[in-house]
Amino acid sequence: MNTTNTTFAALEAQVLEEHNEFELQFVVFFHETWITGLVSVLQFALLAVILFRGKSRTRKTLFTPLNILLAFMILSNCLNLTCFFFSGLVHDAVPLSVLNIALTKAFVVTVFMYNYYRVFPIMKTYAPRALYGLQAVVFVVIPLLQIIQIALILCQFFVANYFTIFSFVNVLFIIVAVFAFLSEIVVTGSYIAHLFADPGLYEVEVAYTIIAKFGVASSLIVLLWQASDIASNNGNWDLITWLYLQSFYILSPLVFTSLQVWMKWEILKAQETRQRLGTSPKMSDLPNLPPLDLSVSATVLHAKTNSVVREGKQGKL
Repeated sequence: MNTTNTTFAALEAQVLEEHNEFELQFVVFFHETWITGLVSVLQFALLAVILFRGKSRTRKTLFTPLNILLAFMILSNCLNLTCFFFSGLVHDAVPLSVLNIALTKAFVVTVFMYNYYRVFPIMKTYAPRALYGLQAVVFVVIPLLQIIQIALILCQFFVANYFTIFSFVNVLFIIVAVFAFLSEIVVTGSYIAHLFADPGLYEVEVAYTIIAKFGVASSLIVLLWQASDIASNNGNWDLITWLYLQSFYILSPLVFTSLQVWMKWEILKAQETRQRLGTSPKMSDLPNLPPLDLSVSATVLHAKTNSVVREGKQGKL
């Protein structure tokens, strides 16, 4: 009789502990979902202000690859977290889970495409040959790995041998993270090279300097984002530590998109400053960047031959 009571008490304590853990996870994910939703609305509002500010905006300048990718990242990240949250509250979670997986993978691909467009004009100056490898990673390797991951994850809903498939998915997570790490190292190196470039040799474009500064921070966020994903899925963590890792992983995309909107705001202010001071030529926000343009030149920024002209242009910034 005592043994039965002891077993029942232990089972009751286990059920209570699991219930408390579920409630804690629910509260954390609930706040993360609301934070992401509210910040995403603010990001869209600020992005709209940036894009429609001024009188020279046309359809061509509004719907650039960078603007489209940024808007998609903000939207997909918000919808992704919403699906993730509500999939734990409905009886049939498969449709929301599938949508969550698709949005997650689409966001990953979009991040690297966006980074490619951003670094393109800087990287073709300081590491033109590396562009070939970066293009292969961004437009072939990472999308292909994401498609394979989606297929394997979907198989988990229909096969019994779940843990074998889960192991393959984890391996692919690590492979994607390795490619992400290598590509971000190259991208960050290009940004740093631009920031430390000798202004006596190259004419420094203000927009590129702003992009380089924010680019270094963005690359760091991407690296930590991928690292937190691997750590949370492969470590034997206690609940609190796992929640910290998951929270960092979930909120990192929001930080990344916020940095991109902030960067566009800084570029806009610099543009307006140059226009107000009458500095020529007009600074642009990287127009017309073909995603697979392999005609890369190693000498994009020309050597300065007239220091007086350089000082006159930079002295007004």
